[in-house]
Amino acid sequence: MQNGILAATILYPTGGDEAIKIAMKILRKENVSKNNILNTTVIDYRNAEIMKNQYDKINKHQNEIEEQQEKITQQEETFSTQKNILKVLLGLLITSLLLAIYSVYSANSIKKKKRELEIQNKKITTQRNQIKKFAEEVKVSNDAKTNFFTGLSHEFKTPITLILSSIESLSEDNAIKDNKLLREVGLIYNNSKRLLRLINQLLDFRKIEDRKFILKASETNIYEFSTGIFKDFEREAQKRNIEFLIKTNDENLKIYIDRNLMDKVYFNLLSNAFKFTPNNGSVHINIINEVDSNFVKINFKDSGIGIPKKDLDNVFQAFFQASNNNKVSSGIGLHLSKEFVEMHKGSIDVSSKHGTEFTLTLYKGNAHLSSDEIIYEPDLIDNSVLNFNTDFEENEFVEVGAVRDEEHYSILIIEDNSDLIKYLRNKLIGEYDVHVSDGTDGIEKAYEIVPDIIICDINLPDKTGFEICEILKKDLRTSHIPTIMLTALNNKESYLKGLESGADLYLTKPFSFAVLQQSIKTMIYNREKLRYYFINNIHKINTDNSFGSIEQDFLSKINEIINENLDNSKFSVENLATALNISRVQLYRKTKAILGVSISDYIQNIRLEKAKTLLKETKLTISEIAYATGFSSPNYFSTSFKNKFDNSPKAYRAS
Repeated sequence: MQNGILAATILYPTGGDEAIKIAMKILRKENVSKNNILNTTVIDYRNAEIMKNQYDKINKHQNEIEEQQEKITQQEETFSTQKNILKVLLGLLITSLLLAIYSVYSANSIKKKKRELEIQNKKITTQRNQIKKFAEEVKVSNDAKTNFFTGLSHEFKTPITLILSSIESLSEDNAIKDNKLLREVGLIYNNSKRLLRLINQLLDFRKIEDRKFILKASETNIYEFSTGIFKDFEREAQKRNIEFLIKTNDENLKIYIDRNLMDKVYFNLLSNAFKFTPNNGSVHINIINEVDSNFVKINFKDSGIGIPKKDLDNVFQAFFQASNNNKVSSGIGLHLSKEFVEMHKGSIDVSSKHGTEFTLTLYKGNAHLSSDEIIYEPDLIDNSVLNFNTDFEENEFVEVGAVRDEEHYSILIIEDNSDLIKYLRNKLIGEYDVHVSDGTDGIEKAYEIVPDIIICDINLPDKTGFEICEILKKDLRTSHIPTIMLTALNNKESYLKGLESGADLYLTKPFSFAVLQQSIKTMIYNREKLRYYFINNIHKINTDNSFGSIEQDFLSKINEIINENLDNSKFSVENLATALNISRVQLYRKTKAILGVSISDYIQNIRLEKAKTLLKETKLTISEIAYATGFSSPNYFSTSFKNKFDNSPKAYRAS
């Protein structure tokens, strides 16, 4: 139109807008004309440019609208994102606020609870300290009581030793052996041993508490073992007309038991059986070898008062006494029995119906024991109750040598019990020179006398026997003296302590005098053998071949000093004592005790032994050898040599 190609044209709308308006009216049920004519516009040369400009502006506006629409869309998206972020932040803020509020609340609650706990803890601490203090006081009191009874039990052992040893002496008297009094003496002896059992039971309870028992099981004929204990109760059964029987289905059955501990189990069970069984009742022991199993059962059944059913579960508790028990009892016998049986990996059960029955269940063989728990012991010897000489084992010993007629050996007894000192002195005075000390001056007397044997108790008023023994063994003057420790302490720790202090023998009270007497003879005999070795091996005693003996070191030092001064005729005993830093008297006593000869004779023997070697191995003249070995003249050398070897130096060289 603008360029004049066309004269005119019609511009009409698409009608979409009008169509939608009409449709809406129809939908609203409004009246609508049947024919609806759209408005049109005529475009010619007169309005063509205007229309074009308007049309361009419309398109431009349309584009701007679309751009604005896009920006709006972007803004909406940004707004939506920001809105979501804001929601998240708001949520976090609210959460943080809630957490902060909860934290403050929790902190206050914790602080409050902490204060409460501190108060409660302070109360608990105070109560605990009070309980601890009370427990310590109870422990101290209990230990004091236990130590009192333990100490008292130990003190009982010394008078029992005197009783048993005196009975032993009486049993050796022919006037009594051939008299009916022997049975009464035996009765005294057996009851003294029973008293000793009761004392040992108190000590055993303490050892069980401290877990100081060590099982020492040996293969034992259980029937013979049981029969031996059975005989100890026969007299009681006869006296009260109690049917006392022992039976088994296998008299040759052997099992591994600690005879000492199992003896205590039997004694406790049989003592209870006789205690609670009336006259004319019955006590039976039945040993059953269960062939089809690996167990042996030993039943102790009596017809006594029995045990109430409510008490059966508690009978093995320490100090427990059944409600129907009106007899005096320590209440620890069955407790110890259970402990001893369980040490054998066995069990003990009790039932009560028309009396009481205890059943021991023990293993056969030794597979259940460790190698440390197994020892060898000789078979049991069958003895009657009154044949108590064998208990002392007097016939088991053999004399090892007679005491020299011309001079008695000396013994120093260090013991604070005057009765025991008198007893031992009276028993030993016939064969030995006996010296005694109550312990306050034991060390001084040992230095003064230098005895051949020292017998020392452990519980002494000034120093303990361990301390005395250790001091004497470390002193050059007395280190060679064999020491026998006598004590009521029979635990492993005391035994080891005795050995560590240097004791040569450890005997527990009550001891057999026969064992003590034979021990003294054996020690003297062994000391004589050692003397013989030393005196006949003068040149072999040196520090290069030392076996750690103080005596050997002492003699090695003496030999070294003598050999260094061998050619010095003026070298004397005084010079040797000065070199050894001891007195002449101490040197004399020490060498006399070790070698049996005086120190001057010992020096002379070394000189002559050296001369004897030079005569055979060198071509030196007799005079040169005499001076080389410290003799003042050849004539004195020849005289001494002939007195020693029954031959002159010249004849010896020619032989």
